Amino acid sequence: MRTVLTAVSLMVFLLPLAGVGALRLYDNELIRQTEAELISQVAFTEAAYLDRLRPELRRRGIAPETYGVAPTNWVPPVVSEDGQKRFRPSPVKLDLTEVEIVAEGEDPLPTEVVEPVAHDVGPQIYRVLRAAQEVTLSGIRVVDTNGTIVVSTRGESKLALKGPEVDRALTGEVVHMVRERTVDEPETSLDSLSRPYPIRVFIAAPIVNEGRVVGAVVASRTPVSLQKAVYDNRQTFSLYGLLLIALVLVISLLTTFAINAPIRALIRQARRVQSGESPEMIKRPVTAEFHELSHAMVEMATELEERREYVQAFARAVAHELKTPIASTLGAVELLVDHIDEMDVERRDRFLANIEKDTRRMDQLITRLHELARAEQPTEGEPCKIVAYINSWCPDDVELDVTIDETTVNMPEAVLDRILNNLVENARKYGEAPIHVLVREVRSHKKQLTQGVIAIDVWDSGDGISEGNAQKIFDAFFTTGRESGGTGLGLSISARLAESHGATLRLLDRTEARFRLELR
Repeated sequence: MRTVLTAVSLMVFLLPLAGVGALRLYDNELIRQTEAELISQVAFTEAAYLDRLRPELRRRGIAPETYGVAPTNWVPPVVSEDGQKRFRPSPVKLDLTEVEIVAEGEDPLPTEVVEPVAHDVGPQIYRVLRAAQEVTLSGIRVVDTNGTIVVSTRGESKLALKGPEVDRALTGEVVHMVRERTVDEPETSLDSLSRPYPIRVFIAAPIVNEGRVVGAVVASRTPVSLQKAVYDNRQTFSLYGLLLIALVLVISLLTTFAINAPIRALIRQARRVQSGESPEMIKRPVTAEFHELSHAMVEMATELEERREYVQAFARAVAHELKTPIASTLGAVELLVDHIDEMDVERRDRFLANIEKDTRRMDQLITRLHELARAEQPTEGEPCKIVAYINSWCPDDVELDVTIDETTVNMPEAVLDRILNNLVENARKYGEAPIHVLVREVRSHKKQLTQGVIAIDVWDSGDGISEGNAQKIFDAFFTTGRESGGTGLGLSISARLAESHGATLRLLDRTEARFRLELR
């Protein structure tokens, strides 16, 4: 049950976490998508700028290897094996869980430090940048080797663009950066083209011609916010929400099956017991607790049935045992009442003696019944030191043989005293002297117990017990000495006392009336 409830709790707990995690990954993916778009736009801007720069350099007679600055952080292109193709891949790198979000940059300031060739070439691609911006909505700036803007989608020129991304790009490095952004736009609907997101993605890449940095491209774009992306993909997210609801319903149904079905089976099992039918184990308990509970109910019902049969048999036996002395007493009393005046003294005394005898027998029987009822409840007390006890207990007419060292058994001395006294008294009453008591360590007669136990054997020197009587020796009210006042409860009480204290009492050998008490 603990496993089922823990699994269900974990699944319910993980569902919102999974949703939050998925949205977090989706938000991060939106940033990376914007980054990938900017990388492409930077590459095309670089190509367009170089396409205009190279003929201008030739027209002016400027050698490419002398124009620009030597890069310090530039990664050369990868050339194919045949030397015909060059590749400069620029993978996405931004991750919101790891990237540092830089403060918002400063506005560019006017400057007169302008590279002449770049200043002439830049305006030639302005229309291209503006046309691209109408589709991409990105901001693109091209700067010369001094960091001065030569062309931008905003129409800027002769403005110094400062920032670490520009400085690093002019050394040949491709820079991926996220900056904070001040959102001062009024709230707009989710259908608007405006993106009120407090960060902006920047890609700054060098413009390299013949191994020399001749400028840099800085592109930026505000990524799509998570709210807008969810709104744009509302059908997909609605389907995802329905799937989550379905998953929760499935979990609820499985939990109901795992708990409710076995409970209903246990209810049916209890009703079978209530109606007197034989109980059966439930077929699909699902959990170990339900299996154990079902097993316990079957055992309980079986034990209750055995108890019921025992109580019925016991009640019949008690009624039978009491019926004879009660009938005898009533007969004697009726005779005394009707004929006491004409009855001689000898006859009257005989009737009174019979009444006394039957009354004492009923009193002894009731006392024994009370002892039998108490025998089923374990008696509290200190564990018994068996060697010291047995030596102090042993009567004079008993031959004692102890073959063990001092040890402790889980039975109070008072209980052990009652059991042994009953066994010795039976030997005196129905056997012949001498009476023997042997104390030693043996293996338990129960196969599932392999450890040693302390065995106390009690037997006499008589003719033993007949085979027929040996089968009933521990039955309540069975006795061969009823005429001498025997109740047939002594051995039954002893066996119950032993069982209630974790011990066993059994007839080991009927030919010598040898009883064995095994203690642990």
